[in-house]
Amino acid sequence: MRWLGWLLALLVTGAWILSQIPYRAAAPNTPAETQWRRTRRGWEHVSRLSPGPPHVEPALHPGLVAAAEILVSVGALVALRKQGE
Repeated sequence: MRWLGWLLALLVTGAWILSQIPYRAAAPNTPAETQWRRTRRGWEHVSRLSPGPPHVEPALHPGLVAAAEILVSVGALVALRKQGE
Protein backbone atom coordinates (compact mmCIF):
# COMPACT_ATOMS: atom_id res chain seq x y z
CA MET A 1 0.00 0.00 0.00
CA ARG A 2 2.95 2.32 0.60
CA TRP A 3 3.85 2.15 -3.13
CA LEU A 4 0.50 3.77 -3.94
CA GLY A 5 1.48 6.91 -2.05
CA TRP A 6 4.73 7.10 -3.99
CA LEU A 7 2.85 6.57 -7.25
CA LEU A 8 0.44 9.39 -6.47
CA ALA A 9 3.33 11.66 -5.43
CA LEU A 10 5.06 10.88 -8.72
CA LEU A 11 1.89 11.66 -10.69
CA VAL A 12 1.39 14.97 -8.89
CA THR A 13 5.04 15.91 -9.51
CA GLY A 14 4.73 14.97 -13.17
CA ALA A 15 1.55 17.03 -13.49
CA TRP A 16 3.30 20.03 -11.96
CA ILE A 17 6.22 19.65 -14.40
CA LEU A 18 3.80 19.42 -17.33
CA SER A 19 2.02 22.56 -16.16
CA GLN A 20 5.29 24.49 -16.47
CA ILE A 21 5.83 23.56 -20.16
CA PRO A 22 4.41 26.13 -22.60
CA TYR A 23 2.09 24.63 -25.21
CA ARG A 24 2.32 25.63 -28.87
CA ALA A 25 0.02 24.22 -31.52
CA ALA A 26 1.65 22.89 -34.68
CA ALA A 27 2.11 25.48 -37.41
CA PRO A 28 0.54 24.84 -40.82
CA ASN A 29 2.84 23.17 -43.34
CA THR A 30 2.14 25.63 -46.13
CA PRO A 31 3.59 29.17 -45.96
CA ALA A 32 1.07 32.03 -46.23
CA GLU A 33 2.46 33.38 -49.50
CA THR A 34 1.52 30.19 -51.37
CA GLN A 35 -2.02 29.85 -50.02
CA TRP A 36 -4.67 30.55 -52.63
CA ARG A 37 -8.43 29.96 -52.53
CA ARG A 38 -10.93 29.46 -55.32
CA THR A 39 -13.69 32.09 -55.13
CA ARG A 40 -16.51 33.28 -57.42
CA ARG A 41 -14.14 35.87 -58.87
CA GLY A 42 -11.38 33.32 -59.52
CA TRP A 43 -8.27 32.45 -57.52
CA GLU A 44 -7.51 34.90 -54.71
CA HIS A 45 -4.70 35.10 -52.20
CA VAL A 46 -5.65 34.25 -48.62
CA SER A 47 -4.55 37.68 -47.35
CA ARG A 48 -7.29 39.37 -49.43
CA LEU A 49 -10.07 37.24 -48.00
CA SER A 50 -11.79 37.88 -44.69
CA PRO A 51 -9.75 36.74 -41.72
CA GLY A 52 -10.71 33.54 -39.93
CA PRO A 53 -11.46 33.22 -36.25
CA PRO A 54 -8.71 34.43 -33.92
CA HIS A 55 -6.25 31.83 -32.65
CA VAL A 56 -6.82 31.05 -28.98
CA GLU A 57 -4.20 29.23 -26.91
CA PRO A 58 -5.58 26.43 -24.75
CA ALA A 59 -5.93 27.24 -21.08
CA LEU A 60 -4.26 24.01 -19.94
CA HIS A 61 -1.48 21.90 -21.39
CA PRO A 62 -2.93 18.61 -22.75
CA GLY A 63 -0.41 16.63 -20.70
CA LEU A 64 -1.69 18.27 -17.52
CA VAL A 65 -5.26 17.25 -18.36
CA ALA A 66 -4.10 13.67 -18.99
CA ALA A 67 -2.23 13.57 -15.68
CA ALA A 68 -5.33 14.82 -13.86
CA GLU A 69 -7.43 12.09 -15.50
CA ILE A 70 -4.96 9.44 -14.38
CA LEU A 71 -4.88 10.86 -10.85
CA VAL A 72 -8.67 10.83 -10.59
CA SER A 73 -8.89 7.29 -12.02
CA VAL A 74 -6.30 5.88 -9.62
CA GLY A 75 -7.96 7.69 -6.72
CA ALA A 76 -11.35 6.22 -7.63
CA LEU A 77 -9.88 2.72 -7.92
CA VAL A 78 -8.28 3.02 -4.49
CA ALA A 79 -11.42 4.44 -2.88
CA LEU A 80 -13.71 1.79 -4.33
CA ARG A 81 -11.51 -1.29 -3.89
CA LYS A 82 -12.73 -4.22 -1.83
CA GLN A 83 -11.69 -4.27 1.81
CA GLY A 84 -10.50 -7.92 1.69
CA GLU A 85 -7.80 -7.28 -0.94
